[in-house]
Amino acid sequence: MSKFNQIQNELRQLDGGAFQKLADNYLYKKGYEKINPLGSVIGANKPRPGTPDTLVMLPNGKYVFVEHTTQQEGVAEKFKKDLNKCFDESKTGISVEKIQEVVLCHTSMLTTDETDKLIEECQKRGVNLNIFGIGPISHDLYQKYPGIARDFLGVEVDTGQIVDVDEFVNSYNRNAAAPLNTTFHFREKELEEVLQGLENSNLVIVSGKAGVGKSRLSLECCNQFLANHPEYQVKCIFRRVSDIFEDLRVYFSEPGCHLIFVDDANRLSSFDYFIDLLHHQRDDQKIKIIATVRDYALEKIEISAQSYKNSTEVELNSLDENQIKQIVKDEYEILNPLYLNRIAEIAQGNPRLAIMAAKIAKTENRLDSINNVSNLYDEYYSSIRNELQELGDENLLKAAGIVAFFRTVDRSNEEMMEAIETAFGMNQEVFCKAVCQLHDHEFLDMYENEIVRISDQILGTYLFYLAFFKDKLLNFSTLLNYFFPQLKSRFVDALNPVLNTFDSEKIIEVIRPSVDQSWKKYQNAGDEKNLMQFIQVFWFLKKTDTLVYVHEQISAIEPEPVDFSKLEIKPNSAIPSLSLLNIIGLFNHSDEDNLKMALELLLQYVKKRPTEIGQVVYLLTERFGFEYESYRYGFAIQQIVIDVLWEQVKDGEDVIFSKLFLVVAEHYLHTEFDSTKMKGRAINFFQFTLPAKPELSELRQKIWQRVFQLYQIAILQKDVLSLLYKYSTSGYKVSVDQIIIQDSFEVLPFIESNMDVSSYDNCQIVQIYLNKLEGDKLKISTNDNHNWVIFKQFLNLWRYLLCEDLRCYFTNPTYAISEILLTNRHERKYLNLGYEEYEQIRQKRIQDFFINYTLDDYKQFFEQCIEIQEETVRRNHNEFSFPHQVARVFIAIANINSQLYAEVIQYYLSFGNPFKINDPHLINHLIIILGIDKTYQIINQADYALKQKWLFDFYRLLPQQNIRNEHLDQLYHLYRESKASDLPGDLNFILKYQMLNENVLPKIIEILLVNSSENSNKSYPLSSLFDRYEVTTDLLNLLDKQFNLLKQAYLQVLKNDPHIDDKGQYFAYILKRDPEFIIEYIDWIYQQKEQLYRFDDTRTYSFLWRSENYEIIMSQIIEYIDKRNQEKFKLSFIELDNFFILSEDDKDQKVLWERQDNLLMRILESKIDEFEFVKFIFYLVTNFSHERRRSFVEFFIKHNKKFEYFKKLSLEPSSWSSSGSWVPVYQRRVEYLDSLLTLFNSIDFLQHKQYIEQHIQWLREEIEREKKNNFMSD
Repeated sequence: MSKFNQIQNELRQLDGGAFQKLADNYLYKKGYEKINPLGSVIGANKPRPGTPDTLVMLPNGKYVFVEHTTQQEGVAEKFKKDLNKCFDESKTGISVEKIQEVVLCHTSMLTTDETDKLIEECQKRGVNLNIFGIGPISHDLYQKYPGIARDFLGVEVDTGQIVDVDEFVNSYNRNAAAPLNTTFHFREKELEEVLQGLENSNLVIVSGKAGVGKSRLSLECCNQFLANHPEYQVKCIFRRVSDIFEDLRVYFSEPGCHLIFVDDANRLSSFDYFIDLLHHQRDDQKIKIIATVRDYALEKIEISAQSYKNSTEVELNSLDENQIKQIVKDEYEILNPLYLNRIAEIAQGNPRLAIMAAKIAKTENRLDSINNVSNLYDEYYSSIRNELQELGDENLLKAAGIVAFFRTVDRSNEEMMEAIETAFGMNQEVFCKAVCQLHDHEFLDMYENEIVRISDQILGTYLFYLAFFKDKLLNFSTLLNYFFPQLKSRFVDALNPVLNTFDSEKIIEVIRPSVDQSWKKYQNAGDEKNLMQFIQVFWFLKKTDTLVYVHEQISAIEPEPVDFSKLEIKPNSAIPSLSLLNIIGLFNHSDEDNLKMALELLLQYVKKRPTEIGQVVYLLTERFGFEYESYRYGFAIQQIVIDVLWEQVKDGEDVIFSKLFLVVAEHYLHTEFDSTKMKGRAINFFQFTLPAKPELSELRQKIWQRVFQLYQIAILQKDVLSLLYKYSTSGYKVSVDQIIIQDSFEVLPFIESNMDVSSYDNCQIVQIYLNKLEGDKLKISTNDNHNWVIFKQFLNLWRYLLCEDLRCYFTNPTYAISEILLTNRHERKYLNLGYEEYEQIRQKRIQDFFINYTLDDYKQFFEQCIEIQEETVRRNHNEFSFPHQVARVFIAIANINSQLYAEVIQYYLSFGNPFKINDPHLINHLIIILGIDKTYQIINQADYALKQKWLFDFYRLLPQQNIRNEHLDQLYHLYRESKASDLPGDLNFILKYQMLNENVLPKIIEILLVNSSENSNKSYPLSSLFDRYEVTTDLLNLLDKQFNLLKQAYLQVLKNDPHIDDKGQYFAYILKRDPEFIIEYIDWIYQQKEQLYRFDDTRTYSFLWRSENYEIIMSQIIEYIDKRNQEKFKLSFIELDNFFILSEDDKDQKVLWERQDNLLMRILESKIDEFEFVKFIFYLVTNFSHERRRSFVEFFIKHNKKFEYFKKLSLEPSSWSSSGSWVPVYQRRVEYLDSLLTLFNSIDFLQHKQYIEQHIQWLREEIEREKKNNFMSD
C-alpha cells in the first residue's frame, strides 16, 4: 500500500474528536495561528458541543469559524446546518459582520453542486468559505506536513529528519537537557555575521564548543532571515539513523526558496548530500544552509564543503561569567548571588549547562542541590555515556580517563607512552586503538594521528571522574606513585574541578588511602622538598598532620636578630610556593579550630622571622581577609584573625604585634574590596561591597575599641591617628553610609575624650573625619515605612548637629590658616564656579584674612606653616601646592603694604626659604618696590633654599635699560656654579644682554658644555636652542660665526633627549651649512655606543632621503659606516638599517623606498666584486619587505651566479619575534623563500634552488612542530 493511500485510510478511521485535533494542527500549519478549540476536550480526543467547533481570531479583529465532521453520508446537509448555527448571533455571541471566513474540514467527498451551494450560502452574508476535504488534507500531509501524518495517524511518510522549526524545537526539547525556546541573549555580533553570511552566500557554518549556543543562535538567525525574506521556507534537520538522501530529494525537488538548518553537521554521515544540493539547485530554486558544527570537527565539515566556494564561517566562543548569570536571571528569575556564582562555576561559559543547573536550583530551591552535580553531568553527557556502554570496551573509558588527566597525550613521545604502559598496564597498541576509536566517535581530538586531547574542559572533568572515581576502572594511587610530584600541576587541574563539581566526600574516600600511603613514603624517606609539594596539594586530607609538620619546622627555626625600628609593616605578596607561610595560608577556609591553630603558628613564625612580617600582613589581609561570600559565614574568619592577633598584642605591651594589629585593622575597616579568583587557567578580578550585617557591626566595633585602646600607649598614638586619617580619606574604600554611621558610635566618643584641640594634627584629622561622616547620610528609600523615615531623618539631624558642634570646637589658629591656604577641591564643585572665578575668591579670602598682620604676626605665621607643611608631607596631601599658597600670601601683602612686603620677604629668606618657594612674581614685586640694587641685596643675602633659582629669576626679570656689566659677570658666575636643578630651561632671556657683549650666548653655551662634562644634566638649557614644537633659527643664527659650538650643543642635546629633533629640521639646518657634519655625527654615535651601556639610536632619517643631495649624503654614510664597522667591529657597531627605516607616518614611503633601492643597486653594481661589502648591504636588505628583498636577490644573481657566494648572503633577518604562535611567522618566511624559486629556473642556478628548497623544507617541518605544540598547549 502506498503512503498516500495509507494516510487516506487512517483519516477515515478517525473519530470526531481525534480528527478535530488533527484538523486544528493542520490549519495551524496553513497559517491559522490563534486557534481556540471550543468543541474539543483539552487533553482528550473527545468533542464537546459548541458553535463553532474551533474559533480563530484574526489580527484585524475579525474571526474564522471552523466546523469539522467525520460523517461519510449527508455531509453537505450537516454543513448547511452548521452554517446556520454559525450565523446565529444568539448561539455564537458574535455578529455576522465580525465573521470573515468559515472553514469546513471533513474526511469524505463533496460534489461540485454541493460545494457551490455551501459557497453561495456564505456569500449571501459576505463571508468567505474554505473547504478542506480528504483529498487536499491527504496531499498536504504527504507532501508538506509528514510530521502530522506521523504524530496523528502513525504513518511514517519519510524518515522524520526534515521538520518545521516548531517541530524541531519540540523534539529537541524532549530529548535535550536544556530547552531551545529560551530568550536570545548576548550574540548580537555573531547574529549579524550569520545574517550577513546568508545574504552574501548560500552556506554558513557556525562552529564552537558543545553547549555554547550554536543551535539557539542558528534558530534566531532562521527567524530573523525569514522575517526579512518571507518567500523562504525554513526546514530543520533532526538527525536520526536513517539515510536522508531520499528525503532531501523529495522535499527540495519543487521550485521555491528554502533555508535549511542542519544541526550538529559533524554528527551526520552524509553532509555531502547537502553540499550536492547546493551545487545542483536549479534556476527556479534558491537554497541556503546554516550548519552548526563542534569546534573539534570543523575541519571535517570544511573538507566536505571545500568544493562549494560560496560559504561563510562564524565562530561562537563561550560566554563570560556575567553573561551566564544574566541568562539565569532572565530565564529562571534566580537573583541570589550565591546561586548565580555556583551556576556560573558549573557552566564554565556553557549556557546549556547553566540552564540545566538553573532548572535544578529552581525546582529544589536549595543551594546544596547544585553542589554535587554528577546527575546533571550524567544527563548532559548521556549520549557519550550510552555510546561508551554500547561499544562495550572498558579500555575506552580507561584511555579517556588517562587523556583527561594528562590533558594531552603525544603518541609519538616514547617516554610518555612507556610511562602510561608501565603505570596503567595498558600496552601501547591497546591504548592507541582505544584513543583512535574515541576520536572516531568524536570524544577526543587528534592531531596528525599523534597527539590526542580532550578540548572540552567540562567533558575532561567528567571523564576523569568516571574513570577514577565513579566506575573506578583506574586507581588513583597509580597517579601518585608514578606521576607525583613531576606533574603536580596536573593533579591540581584535574582534582579541583572534580571536587568542586561532584560528591567531594565520596571522592575523598577514594583518594585518602593513597594519600596516606604517599605521605608516609615521603616522611619516612626524609624527603622534605617532595613532602612540602605533597602537602600543597593534599593538605585538606591531612590537616592535623600538616599543622604538626609546620609546628615542628617553626620550632626548629633559630630567631633572627633584627632592628625592629627599621621594620616596614606593609603587605608583601612575595611568598615562595614551597614555604611554611604558603602552607599556613592554605588553611584560610578551614574549620574554626584548625584555622585558629594555623593563625597561631603564623604568629609564632613571624616571631622567629620578623623580617618576613610583610608576607604575614599579606596573608592576614588577603588570604584570611574578606571575600565576597564572607557574610554567609558571619565574617567568622576575620573575627578569629582579630582575636588571635589581639592575644599577641597583650594590651599594647608587644609593640610589633600592636603595629601589626593596626595595619590589619586598617584593612579590615574598609567596606570595598578587590579580589581575584581562579577560573580554570584565567584569573578573574572583581570588586565587592561588604553588606551591613549585624555580625560585621560586631566585628568593627571590636576592632575600633581595640584600636582606641592602643592609643593609650604613647608610642602607638601616631599609628592610631594615622589609621583614623586613612579611614577618613579612604574615599570609595570606605563608602557604605550605614556602616560609617555605625562606626561613628565608636569614633566620636574617642574624639571627644582623647583628641587635643591645641594640636593642628588632631584638629585636621577630626575635621577630615567629620567631612566623611557628614557626607554619608542615611538615604531614605521609597520602601521605608513612615517610622523608619522619621528615624533616619532624626539620626541625620542629630549627626549634623553633633558634627557642627565638634567642627567648631576642633579649630585652632594653625588649622584656621590651613583652611585659608590648602586647596579644597570639593568647594569649587560645591560653589559651581569656574577655575578663574574660584581663584579670585580664594585670593580675596587670603587678602582679607591677613589684612591686619604685622611682621611679628608673619613670623608666627611661618612657624605655623612649618607645622602645616610637616603634616602635608607626612599625609602626602597638598604637599606640592602648599608653597604656591604661601607665595599667594606674599603677593597679597605686596598689594596691601609694599614696605611690609619687603620686610617679610627679607625675613623669610633669612629664615631659609623653608617652603622652597620659587615664584618670579615675588622678585618682580621687589624690583618694583625697592629697585634692582636693593632687591639684589635682599635675595643675595645668607644662604637659603633655591637661592640660585631666585637669582636666575632676578637676571631674567632685570629691565634691559638697567643692565650693567657687573650683572653680566654675575650671570656668568651663576651659570658656572649652579646645580643642574637650579638652571633655567630657557636661554632666550640672554638676548637682552647682547648690548653689553654680542658673544654672550656663545659664552654661556661654552659654560654649559664645560659643565656637562661632569654632569650631563647641566646642559639641559641647551634644549631651548632646538624647540621641538616650534622650529625657529633665531638663536641658531647668532652662532654662525661659532658653528662648531652649535654642532657641539646639538650633539649634547641629542645625548640628553634623542627625540628632540625627530623630524630632523635642525639636523638639516646644520648639514646644509656643513656637509661634513654627517661624518662627525656618525663618529659621535660610535663614541656614545662605546661609552654608554644603552644608547637610543632609534630616530628616523626620512628627512635625509628627502633632501636634494640625498645620494651624496647617503653614499657617504654607507661607505663610512662600512669602513668604521670593519675597524671597530669588536668595540662597537652601528646598524646601517637605522638610516633606512622610515616613519609609518611618511606619506611618501614608496618614493623614498624607490630612492633607497636605486641608490643601493647603483653602489652594489660599482662594488659587486667586493664581496664583504655586498654581504654588508645584504645584511641591511634583510629588513626590507619581501618584494624589495627579492629584487636585490634577482639583482645579485644577475651579476654573480656563483653559488658559493650566494649561500653566504643574508637572505632573511637575523632575529624574529612573535606575540603568539610561531606558525604565521614561519609561514611568511616560507612564502618569501618560495617567491625566490622562480628566479632559479635555469641549470645555472640548480644549487641555488636546492639550497632554498631545503630551507623551505626545514621551515615547513618547524611549522608542523609548532602546530603540534599549539595543539598540546591549547
